[in-house]
Amino acid sequence: MALTLEEAAEIAGLSIEDFIDWTQTMDGPDYYISLDTEEVHGIYTDSDGGAISVKGFSEIFEEKGVTISMVDDTNYCDIEVDSFIKMLKAINKTTKHLHAIT
Repeated sequence: MALTLEEAAEIAGLSIEDFIDWTQTMDGPDYYISLDTEEVHGIYTDSDGGAISVKGFSEIFEEKGVTISMVDDTNYCDIEVDSFIKMLKAINKTTKHLHAIT
């Protein structure tokens, strides 16, 4: 299921207007990672209007996996491999730490 624009903006700590601007900067890939008491959540943009949600937990793989969803109003997101792997590693490390202390 896709994440709403409002939910994605909240995870990134941005207003909806600022979130949309952030996803359209044309400055290259970027991401935000948010942590609450139960899960790690990342929002990745290609800065050309594409955005995806990466939740640090998977129904099938639990803390060893992630769940990837589109952000509403985006039909695509190009992935720059090095920056995406960097984000995945940060999410994985934080998720493992979070589950080790709960």
